[in-house]
Amino acid sequence: ELGERALTRRFHVEEYRVPTFAVSIDADEAAWKYGQPVHAGVAARYLHGGNLGGREVTYSVSRTPVRFAPGNFPRFVFTSEGQDAASSTMLSHGKGRLDGEGRLGVAFTPDHAARAGAMRYVVDASVTDVDRQVYAGRSAQTVHPAAFYLGVAPPAERVLSAGDTLEVPVVA
Repeated sequence: ELGERALTRRFHVEEYRVPTFAVSIDADEAAWKYGQPVHAGVAARYLHGGNLGGREVTYSVSRTPVRFAPGNFPRFVFTSEGQDAASSTMLSHGKGRLDGEGRLGVAFTPDHAARAGAMRYVVDASVTDVDRQVYAGRSAQTVHPAAFYLGVAPPAERVLSAGDTLEVPVVA
């Protein structure tokens, strides 16, 4: 009770059901590379063997900025100001059906603007079986838009006098 007011909510508790199948996502490419197509495969198999051919799949592909900060260079900055925004962008989504082997292909190309820095690409998929149980799988990799990064150590002094020399350490 909250003073003279009371709050009541009802919900339904269902019996726990042991999972009967699993959903996995794998890709033909071991490492997802910037600008190169990725061919991901959603697969669903019963835990006792056999696949879920013909069942409905809902999938999505998204990306989220990832701050590049190698542990060996803690005082260096490798990203532009404003690149730390952690908003996710939905790239594609859809529904389909598993084929006779219990698989569905999802293709995309990691091709974000290079100035955006590293991005984490995520493929999510959920499969519904005949008993209306829904299970999900996920695969994710960080994609770098360049072969190397330049890091700059911010100067200790932010205000200099005319004629002062500023040394800025750089690593690659």
